[in-house]
Amino acid sequence: FRGLIGTNSLGTFHAVSDSPVPLRAANPIYTSNPGGSADEFTLVYNLTGPLETPSGEYRGQIRFLLNPLVSGPLQTQDYLNIVIFVGTSVPPETPKSIELIPSTGLKTIILSSKREETKSADVQVKINGQFENVFSLAQILPEPLLSNEGNKLDYSAINFQANEVSKGTGAPLTSLFSLPQTIYTSGPNGEVPPGFIITYSLGDLSGQKAGRYSGNIKYSLRQADKESALETLRLEVENERIFDLVLTPQEEKGTIEFINLKPREGPKKSEVIIEIKTNIGKKYQVSQNVSSDLTDKAGNIIPSQYFILKTESLNTKGALKFSIQQEVRKGDTALFVSDDNGSVDKFKIIYELAGPENIKGGNYSTQLTYSLLE
Repeated sequence: FRGLIGTNSLGTFHAVSDSPVPLRAANPIYTSNPGGSADEFTLVYNLTGPLETPSGEYRGQIRFLLNPLVSGPLQTQDYLNIVIFVGTSVPPETPKSIELIPSTGLKTIILSSKREETKSADVQVKINGQFENVFSLAQILPEPLLSNEGNKLDYSAINFQANEVSKGTGAPLTSLFSLPQTIYTSGPNGEVPPGFIITYSLGDLSGQKAGRYSGNIKYSLRQADKESALETLRLEVENERIFDLVLTPQEEKGTIEFINLKPREGPKKSEVIIEIKTNIGKKYQVSQNVSSDLTDKAGNIIPSQYFILKTESLNTKGALKFSIQQEVRKGDTALFVSDDNGSVDKFKIIYELAGPENIKGGNYSTQLTYSLLE
């Protein structure tokens, strides 16, 4: 085997000429660039002859290991199955009784929360021939889907459903589970359609951390007391990063307003609800920036001691920084810090403005900017 030069863009091949495939490899075949950037490359395997071995079918497996060169997560591994036919011809492949063909054209089911059209994916099921007795198609996801960071995706975040079933019974919309689940059951005498569709879709991801998750779904055919393995498909799920700040001012116009302010009157109030939507699982804070004092077009200013704020809990999990009233000051001010889990959260800011004795009539304004920071 050898690495095909030019198919890699960043890293370095160590196998640039034909080399025997060792039973155990102590030396790497490829090393990434110092930054550990993503890359892809092609390996070419050649069978040399003549082979001094009897005719027949020979099978083996190559394990690939992805190892960090510095301290970091444990190694990742994957396998490549090798089949070699020694003889005058390659025997034709016997058609499988049931074939599972993902819409990707690969042996992978891919779901992503990025766009509506990627939140579901189909697997075509082809049934070749007839069955004499009742049978069922089952699946199992033996381990939860794991991200590169080691986070687990709840089984309930993925749904499946059998569609376009003309004979027999298909599964209704159901969440994945850790135990075997029946996808399809034939008619009582083994009556089957020529095929049907298994649709996998994303469920509620609101409580799931962002990341790319993957795992294997194993399929089996059940007949009477016998169960036989059919296929294993890769399931990959991308939960897109969410880190959003949602503001809901009391005024429908989307501003904080104090109208008809007069000297010696009680202060007027205006409220803003702050909601944080996040799935990154990291601690964060919400800050406020006040660009200037409250000023009118003539340059008159309302002193800061007349403009105050207080934060109020709305079943808030994190820590509020202004549980008692304080002046609204120019510049940056931290209003809130999340809990250690970086949970979604919500709180209210109550602003109050009182009219000084010598207030001049007019419209006073400033700009408030809210920031969400890891």
